[in-house]
Amino acid sequence: MVEPSVWALDPRGALEIPCEARMLANGPRPGQHGGDRLDMIPEDKRKLLEVLYAVSFELYRAGGPERGRVHAIWWERDDDDDPLGVMEVRATDIGGYAARIVDCRKFDDLDEAIGHLRRLLVLDDPTLARFCREHGDEYPNIVGYLRMLETVRLEAIAILAAARDARA
Repeated sequence: MVEPSVWALDPRGALEIPCEARMLANGPRPGQHGGDRLDMIPEDKRKLLEVLYAVSFELYRAGGPERGRVHAIWWERDDDDDPLGVMEVRATDIGGYAARIVDCRKFDDLDEAIGHLRRLLVLDDPTLARFCREHGDEYPNIVGYLRMLETVRLEAIAILAAARDARA
């Protein structure tokens, strides 16, 4: 079982989650009928994910100039090992899960969603890990974004696992 938000500091130093973000106001959110409902998830957890997801957007925007430079380099290489391509796929999938949780939408199968999120490695993906290791100092905004994306992924897994465990 994954405990929601047991890590205040991501093991890779991605983000220290401030206490204020953990203690956001509780309030009911309407759930939707059918599938696994997420209305039993504490509002502070949902709000925390919302804040993390919003921060990820800001970090993504901050990395725009760096992404442009990386794109130009990898375009010339015609390399299948394109870190931006991998990053975009991860961002789309992880972002989709985060948005569904934040919006209290249903999931047809929580186990399937959790499994998929667990397979969507960010910092441990071979292409992204190599990029961070070899070029992280050159592109700190991209690396910061990848760390935040990993933080969003881990929090989403924790929330979905808690919802699954609560229904059992």
